[in-house]
Amino acid sequence: MAAAGSPEPLTPSKAALHGMICSDGHFNMFYMNKGKRHASYRIVLAEPNAEIRRLFKRLVWRVYHVRARDKPGRGVILAFGVNMMRDLSQYGPFGKMNWVAPLVYMDRRAARAWARSYFDGDGDVRLTSIISKCKVRAKSVNLLGLESVKRLLWSYFGIQCKIYRREKPAHDNWSQAFELQIFNKENLLKYARLVGFNHPAKRRKLRRIVELAKQSRK
Repeated sequence: MAAAGSPEPLTPSKAALHGMICSDGHFNMFYMNKGKRHASYRIVLAEPNAEIRRLFKRLVWRVYHVRARDKPGRGVILAFGVNMMRDLSQYGPFGKMNWVAPLVYMDRRAARAWARSYFDGDGDVRLTSIISKCKVRAKSVNLLGLESVKRLLWSYFGIQCKIYRREKPAHDNWSQAFELQIFNKENLLKYARLVGFNHPAKRRKLRRIVELAKQSRK
């Protein structure tokens, strides 16, 4: 539960936006033009999938009445608004190395929306013909962020997962990556039933895992 004087609890729509930003988005508060610094309060979501960009567009309008600008040729969508950014910043931190799931501000419905949006971006599905080798995964260089996702999945949905260190970075200036993995029939079925995906390709793969699980005796 949030402390007195803290931001209002996240609605599912606002939680979904937050999850999107943590995975594939970032804040951009300034830009340079002819050597001068200009204020430009915007959220940039780098997402090649058109369906997810349309979802982002609907969410920013529903929550903040801001019209997002889709740039399909660049695979990004932009939303400008100082009040929107100030509001979302209360639930931070954000940033590639700093984001965390804002558990204290979420109920179960908001947690589902946040997790679904987060896995739409950083997540993927390993689909094989053997259910025991199927996985839902999320890769990030932010270990604390993945640990917060792990707590969210267990606390709200009883989904168990593990975090693994990936291979050593190829270059000294690259960050170490980590991978959260959801596996085994019980946890995958819980994820499919209680969280799921908005992303169409990942949703199809997850549906196939559910079919495999129903056919499996183990």
